[in-house]
Amino acid sequence: MTEERREPPSPRHNPRLFGHERAVARMRRAMDRDRMPHAWLLRGPKGVGKATLAWHLARELLAGPGGWKSCHDPHDPLFRQVASGAHPELYLLERGGGERRSEEILVGDVRGLLERLAATPARAGYRVVMVEEADRLNRNAANALLKMLEEPPPRVVFLLVAQTPAALPGTILSRCARLALRPLEEPLVARALTELLALPADEAARLASLAGGCIGRAVELAGSGFLDGYGRALDTLAGGGDLLAAAERLREFADDRGGWGGFALLGEIVRRAVRAEAGLPPAVELVPREGAALAAIAARHPLDRLAALWEKLQAFARRGEGLHLESSQALIVILDELAGSPEVRGGGR
Repeated sequence: MTEERREPPSPRHNPRLFGHERAVARMRRAMDRDRMPHAWLLRGPKGVGKATLAWHLARELLAGPGGWKSCHDPHDPLFRQVASGAHPELYLLERGGGERRSEEILVGDVRGLLERLAATPARAGYRVVMVEEADRLNRNAANALLKMLEEPPPRVVFLLVAQTPAALPGTILSRCARLALRPLEEPLVARALTELLALPADEAARLASLAGGCIGRAVELAGSGFLDGYGRALDTLAGGGDLLAAAERLREFADDRGGWGGFALLGEIVRRAVRAEAGLPPAVELVPREGAALAAIAARHPLDRLAALWEKLQAFARRGEGLHLESSQALIVILDELAGSPEVRGGGR
């Protein structure tokens, strides 16, 4: 019997860390030598595990040297305190943290943090400030945080996670030790999916091949039903289905942003068709008989035409919701080009 799929734990509740051993080793060395930087910036591609690593490091800092041997056990008291937000030396700086709802981290939140840090620590050891969306700091909040980083309270370590580090002032970046996270190997991403989501190994491998080394991306693809949507749309296009049928398949995959997820799906089909026609078939087939379906699409369209269409899809995706067309209309425009009369092979190439 196939094990029921699970929802992945949030970063603060996740006891597992896949990869990023060098970053962990660097933090442990600093702790063992008592040469801990007062601020760390974690950066890397979306979904690579920055927040999960930050919470992993927070537990180790709060546990102290050698504490990593037990602090990642979900039954450990420290793990439970951190997960519930009850640890007395853990401080969160997050958007909408005060009475006002906001999409930014406000200066009042930073000032409130300063007041709390001014109190006498409840216990010896490090205190940890977690800023899981550091690039959400507005200008005044960033300036207030900068003052804290220039004169940090003793034994306080700031963990800043930034999806877009360029959004932070250079003065803040210059005061942080940096942990640059790199994409993971595909087998490790696949293993993470089998352990976190209980996916079958073959499905995990297919999703890992699409994820660019980022577990979070693979989890999103699994949750969106990408493989099923891809297979349905591919069958329609490979079989010469009409525009409305193909658009309906893509709309079935549409996300809650109004259907722009269909562009990601169609873009993957075209990208893989381009590579297959160029003699680079997929190393991992996403669906059964994918190679034959891609060949059928490529047989009706010269390589340069497919490549131009893929570039147009990329441009549409970058412009996203800024397009004047509704996503369904924009898909029809793209599909119309794909379904246009094929050029005569040979002389047109």
